[in-house]
Amino acid sequence: MEQTIELKPEQKQLIKRAEDLSGEMQTFVVASQSDFDKAGMFLINIKEQYKILEEERFSITRPVNESINKIIALFAVPLNKLSKAKSILSGARIKYQQIQEDKRRQEEARLADLQRKEAERLAKLAEKAEKKGNHEKAGELIQQAQEKEAIKPIVPIQVQKTKGIKMRKDWKFEIIDATAIPREYMIPDEKTIGAIVRATKGTKTIPGVRIYKKISEAV
Repeated sequence: MEQTIELKPEQKQLIKRAEDLSGEMQTFVVASQSDFDKAGMFLINIKEQYKILEEERFSITRPVNESINKIIALFAVPLNKLSKAKSILSGARIKYQQIQEDKRRQEEARLADLQRKEAERLAKLAEKAEKKGNHEKAGELIQQAQEKEAIKPIVPIQVQKTKGIKMRKDWKFEIIDATAIPREYMIPDEKTIGAIVRATKGTKTIPGVRIYKKISEAV
């Protein structure tokens, strides 16, 4: 249910004044020194109105924010404990799955090695049969050897999924040699460039960078 905020008459007046002043400025044009000076006075007035209106806003939001912060602090400790417990359990489950996956791959590699050795044995027998002139037997042995090499052993995954828990796989990366990264993946160091431009006030040129001066007013 949406909560309605009841403003004081003076607060409503401040909002109305801000809206009226904003509306007046929409068509204001600076075409002379007099307009320039008048615009400056308007800027000072707007700054004062902004400060007053903002303070009125804070008078309403400060108590609300303080209450929210107290509620957040009240629940922060138990929520953090639950998050840590979740991380511990998830970490233990992932570690177990990794261990089981390593075992599965090792078993697949062991079976693949056995098949390779069996294929080599059959190939040698085919070679002997060929030398003895038993071409039919040699052909059968070669076919068996090829079948052994073609079929890759697959060990099924042993860890079953837990209902209600999704396993997400994220691909990560780490930079091992920044000099080898292609240019299209490089991002200019805008923080350093900006610091140099400000420090030298545009007197230092940087290849590939256009340095310009932007004027703004501080009221």
